Amino acid sequence: MDDFELNELPYEKAVKKYQRTWFKFYFSLLKREHRIIFTFFFCNDFNILTVKMSRFIFLLATDIAINVFFFSDATMHKIFLEYWKYNFVQQIPQILYVFVPHTQILK
Repeated sequence: MDDFELNELPYEKAVKKYQRTWFKFYFSLLKREHRIIFTFFFCNDFNILTVKMSRFIFLLATDIAINVFFFSDATMHKIFLEYWKYNFVQQIPQILYVFVPHTQILK
């Protein structure tokens, strides 16, 4: 059985059939759900590389496009007052507001 099948087993069957540590379970989820790891680091998962690259570019573009909606006039004015210096640390909450719900929708 591959990682996906093991992750989808009911709890009772998974405990009887396969004993794995939390690290192995977490790593199997990372291999499937993390965009960069899924696209660039694992090539023996029966997915076509061009499809994986297209999916990665599409998801990156949609994240950037949705992130644009959270830039308000106040944010742009603050950047203007700071002489066009972009304060990345100040923008982290806005970026997280976009990223977290977007990843939950795709699951």
